[in-house]
Amino acid sequence: MKPLDLERFEGATPGPWRVQPPDDEPYGDIIVERADYHRRICRLWLDDAPVRDYNEAQYKNARLIAAAPQLLAELKALRAWRQTINKAVEEGLYDENKVDMYKVILEAWNAAATELHDV
Repeated sequence: MKPLDLERFEGATPGPWRVQPPDDEPYGDIIVERADYHRRICRLWLDDAPVRDYNEAQYKNARLIAAAPQLLAELKALRAWRQTINKAVEEGLYDENKVDMYKVILEAWNAAATELHDV
Protein backbone atom coordinates (compact mmCIF):
# COMPACT_ATOMS: atom_id res chain seq x y z
CA MET A 1 0.00 0.00 0.00
CA LYS A 2 1.30 3.45 -0.94
CA PRO A 3 1.91 5.78 2.04
CA LEU A 4 -0.69 8.47 2.55
CA ASP A 5 0.40 11.90 1.29
CA LEU A 6 0.01 14.03 4.42
CA GLU A 7 0.74 17.29 2.61
CA ARG A 8 -2.74 17.23 1.08
CA PHE A 9 -4.17 17.81 4.57
CA GLU A 10 -2.20 21.01 5.17
CA GLY A 11 -4.51 23.97 5.73
CA ALA A 12 -7.40 21.89 7.09
CA THR A 13 -9.31 23.31 10.04
CA PRO A 14 -7.13 22.71 13.11
CA GLY A 15 -8.42 20.59 15.96
CA PRO A 16 -9.70 19.72 18.35
CA TRP A 17 -13.02 18.80 16.77
CA ARG A 18 -16.11 17.52 18.59
CA VAL A 19 -19.36 15.73 17.82
CA GLN A 20 -22.51 17.73 18.43
CA PRO A 21 -25.64 15.53 18.59
CA PRO A 22 -28.89 16.88 17.17
CA ASP A 23 -31.33 18.74 19.41
CA ASP A 24 -34.30 16.80 18.09
CA GLU A 25 -32.93 13.27 17.66
CA PRO A 26 -33.72 11.22 15.63
CA TYR A 27 -34.86 13.93 13.22
CA GLY A 28 -31.78 16.14 13.15
CA ASP A 29 -28.25 15.71 11.91
CA ILE A 30 -25.03 14.99 13.76
CA ILE A 31 -22.61 17.89 13.43
CA VAL A 32 -18.83 17.64 13.62
CA GLU A 33 -17.43 21.04 14.53
CA ARG A 34 -14.39 22.72 15.92
CA ALA A 35 -14.39 22.35 19.71
CA ASP A 36 -13.49 25.91 20.70
CA TYR A 37 -16.08 27.67 18.56
CA HIS A 38 -18.94 26.70 16.30
CA ARG A 39 -17.26 26.15 12.97
CA ARG A 40 -18.89 23.22 11.21
CA ILE A 41 -16.67 20.59 9.67
CA CYS A 42 -19.41 18.28 8.39
CA ARG A 43 -22.96 17.11 8.93
CA LEU A 44 -24.04 13.46 9.10
CA TRP A 45 -27.62 12.52 8.43
CA LEU A 46 -29.61 10.50 10.96
CA ASP A 47 -32.34 8.11 9.87
CA ASP A 48 -35.67 9.45 11.08
CA ALA A 49 -37.13 5.92 11.13
CA PRO A 50 -35.09 5.51 13.82
CA VAL A 51 -33.08 2.53 12.69
CA ARG A 52 -30.84 1.98 15.67
CA ASP A 53 -27.95 0.18 13.91
CA TYR A 54 -27.70 2.82 11.20
CA ASN A 55 -27.76 5.72 13.66
CA GLU A 56 -25.16 4.07 15.90
CA ALA A 57 -22.89 3.67 12.88
CA GLN A 58 -23.40 7.34 12.01
CA TYR A 59 -22.32 8.36 15.53
CA LYS A 60 -19.21 6.15 15.20
CA ASN A 61 -18.46 7.76 11.83
CA ALA A 62 -18.84 11.21 13.40
CA ARG A 63 -16.44 10.31 16.23
CA LEU A 64 -13.89 9.03 13.69
CA ILE A 65 -14.16 12.25 11.67
CA ALA A 66 -13.85 14.34 14.85
CA ALA A 67 -10.66 12.47 15.77
CA ALA A 68 -9.02 13.31 12.40
CA PRO A 69 -6.76 16.15 13.64
CA GLN A 70 -5.41 14.05 16.50
CA LEU A 71 -4.98 10.99 14.28
CA LEU A 72 -3.07 13.08 11.75
CA ALA A 73 -0.79 14.48 14.46
CA GLU A 74 -0.08 11.00 15.80
CA LEU A 75 0.66 9.67 12.30
CA LYS A 76 3.11 12.52 11.72
CA ALA A 77 4.81 11.77 15.03
CA LEU A 78 5.11 8.05 14.20
CA ARG A 79 6.58 8.85 10.80
CA ALA A 80 9.15 11.15 12.42
CA TRP A 81 10.03 8.38 14.88
CA ARG A 82 10.42 5.87 12.06
CA GLN A 83 12.61 8.30 10.12
CA THR A 84 14.91 8.74 13.12
CA ILE A 85 15.21 4.97 13.59
CA ASN A 86 15.90 4.49 9.87
CA LYS A 87 18.61 7.15 10.01
CA ALA A 88 20.22 5.44 13.00
CA VAL A 89 20.25 2.13 11.13
CA GLU A 90 21.67 3.75 7.97
CA GLU A 91 24.43 5.45 9.96
CA GLY A 92 25.32 2.18 11.64
CA LEU A 93 24.23 3.38 15.07
CA TYR A 94 21.88 0.46 15.51
CA ASP A 95 24.51 -2.03 16.46
CA GLU A 96 24.36 -3.67 19.89
CA ASN A 97 28.14 -3.48 20.14
CA LYS A 98 28.31 0.27 19.40
CA VAL A 99 25.30 2.02 20.93
CA ASP A 100 22.83 1.47 23.68
CA MET A 101 19.44 0.83 22.04
CA TYR A 102 17.82 2.95 24.75
CA LYS A 103 19.66 5.99 23.39
CA VAL A 104 18.43 5.35 19.83
CA ILE A 105 14.83 4.91 21.01
CA LEU A 106 15.04 8.00 23.20
CA GLU A 107 16.30 10.12 20.29
CA ALA A 108 13.51 8.79 18.08
CA TRP A 109 10.91 9.46 20.75
CA ASN A 110 12.17 13.03 21.26
CA ALA A 111 12.03 13.70 17.53
CA ALA A 112 8.49 12.28 17.35
CA ALA A 113 7.36 14.35 20.35
CA THR A 114 8.77 17.49 18.76
CA GLU A 115 6.89 16.71 15.54
CA LEU A 116 3.68 16.11 17.48
CA HIS A 117 3.94 19.46 19.26
CA ASP A 118 4.59 21.27 15.96
CA VAL A 119 1.27 20.15 14.48
